[in-house]
Amino acid sequence: MQIFWEIEVTDNTLAVDSEFLAICSAMSSEGGKEPTGISYGVTTNGQVITVGNTGYEPVLAIRSAATYKGDPNVVVARLKSFGLYSDDDISYRLVWFPDTVTGGTWVPRGGNSSIEYNVNPTSITGGQILDEDFIDATDTGSKKQGQSIEDVLSQQEVVCRTADNQGSLMMVLLAKSEAGTSTVKASMKWVEDIG
Repeated sequence: MQIFWEIEVTDNTLAVDSEFLAICSAMSSEGGKEPTGISYGVTTNGQVITVGNTGYEPVLAIRSAATYKGDPNVVVARLKSFGLYSDDDISYRLVWFPDTVTGGTWVPRGGNSSIEYNVNPTSITGGQILDEDFIDATDTGSKKQGQSIEDVLSQQEVVCRTADNQGSLMMVLLAKSEAGTSTVKASMKWVEDIG
């Protein structure tokens, strides 16, 4: 929040030399930004994706649609969580702002969401790695093994777009097998500030 003062001459017939002194100021607030919005999520829709061990492969991606309700999309969305599930040991990366995402099909999330998703794109270039880790499949002791990572970057606005740069900011979840090949399922959840 900002405070400013302004001196304005309202009568141009008077030649007045003005001076304003401010000793202090105070502002009252009820606190910081209150997270609000509508929650959405997507999964790989039961599709099991096979990843190899030679490099990270994209599994699931989200991005802002070009328009929202007929206007340029300027809705801000915050990633809340993502999940990865595999019967094998895998490594993963969460990449923000890749230069390109190729392959797969961008599908509107629906339900009044401003986000599109892509299950199993074929490749990405560039981007910033926001999170990177290893999932040990033996930790759960069951056939359906994996790990869900909650509240990653929950307060950062990591998916948004500007009216002049369609879909340039997006998130991609990538995985790599620590065995020969592994099957993976994935999910992403976010909150949109429609306001």
